[in-house]
Amino acid sequence: MDGAAQDISLENFDAAIEFLTRHEPAHIGIIGGEPTLHPQFDEILGRLIDNPCVPGVTIYTNGILLGNFTNLITHPKISLLVNWNSPQALGVRVFEVLRDNVDKLIFEHAMAPRLNLGLNLYDISMDYTYMVELLKRYRLRKLRISLTVPDFPEGCGTDVLEYFRGYKTFLMSFFRDMDTIGVLPYYDCNRPPYCIWTEEEKRWLESYTSKYSDLENTLVDTKSFCRPPIDILPDLQAVRCFGMSFFEKVSIADFSSYEDLVAHFMRLIDARAYRVSAAEECKDCYLRRTWLCCQGCMGFKSDIIREMIAEAER
Repeated sequence: MDGAAQDISLENFDAAIEFLTRHEPAHIGIIGGEPTLHPQFDEILGRLIDNPCVPGVTIYTNGILLGNFTNLITHPKISLLVNWNSPQALGVRVFEVLRDNVDKLIFEHAMAPRLNLGLNLYDISMDYTYMVELLKRYRLRKLRISLTVPDFPEGCGTDVLEYFRGYKTFLMSFFRDMDTIGVLPYYDCNRPPYCIWTEEEKRWLESYTSKYSDLENTLVDTKSFCRPPIDILPDLQAVRCFGMSFFEKVSIADFSSYEDLVAHFMRLIDARAYRVSAAEECKDCYLRRTWLCCQGCMGFKSDIIREMIAEAER
């Protein structure tokens, strides 16, 4: 549901939840745009809280309007991922409103175990000092990170491995700063292929992450398999993921279940994506050939995948 573009109707929302929980209970992710802008956001949360087939809900939000929904979002079913931009990007006053909202949730409602912060790494010169201070303020031990990628399909043809190697120096400095404050980041999307790291860098990453054995570790892993994290749009069309939202939209009414929909995208996109080498050195890579490394976002290869689909249909 997207407050910035088109709001999902309650009828369509109910249809989407029925589809997602048709065969078994499902944890639901609420995204946007900004979901708290939806004029019936409180009604939507209430329906999810009351639904026995929904054991948990994660709201992906910029956090600015959270203060309007405190009674609902503090329910034990609800978790938050607050994607927090810098005071320069938000403006000092808005930044302070957001901080006050999160202060209340963590210090007055004990939501720290169900509240996570997110940071988009969009520039190797970006200043993330504010995030260091926030993590210390809330005594959080983990941080969701996502490396930004070019807009697709314009970004097709980019040298994928060189693109991620361009982030290496920045990432190592970032990880060291996170280690200093006792935080282990995890990749939400666009995990770099593990082969970009030198053996010395891998040893440091292994030493770093070994200190946090109780937390999710995606920094040291040769497997960068990317299962479709389906997004359902307000009109009940579905896309494989945000990065491939331009590529293929299908109606959930044409599928018997969520699993059937995932299988469709895996046949259409994933099966072809793993056949395409991102670089010459990927051609004979065991991890690529066994679907254990997708070599970065599949959007990088979307033009080739489209050509493969067209060829198969001739």
